[in-house]
Amino acid sequence: MNQYAFNPEFFSAGLVFARPEIFLSLAACAILMLDLVLADAQRRWTGTLAVIALGITAVLVAVQPISMKIVALGGLFELDRMAQVLKVVTLLTIKASELAASVDRKAQTASTSTRFGSSSSS
Repeated sequence: MNQYAFNPEFFSAGLVFARPEIFLSLAACAILMLDLVLADAQRRWTGTLAVIALGITAVLVAVQPISMKIVALGGLFELDRMAQVLKVVTLLTIKASELAASVDRKAQTASTSTRFGSSSSS
């Protein structure tokens, strides 16, 4: 038998190592679908859900037990300690930037409403 032949059992056994990426993909799809059906006034929750999903994904990556380099999904997925550290740093950086943007949007909204409120009373 050819050693390079496709083996479904070997291929799908690596899915457990891609669990954080699969979760993030499904969460992104769910958040996009939710954003599609929400009214404009309720869309502020999609950003909050995105930050929560990034946090959960960072935790899932951080708790993966990795003792050596793992090659899974037929060589398409490689995982080692450095990849794990870089994933956590990337996810937390994106989460922090989204939180900063959210705070900035709230400050701009508050200053805009104060400005318009004070100009109408003059």
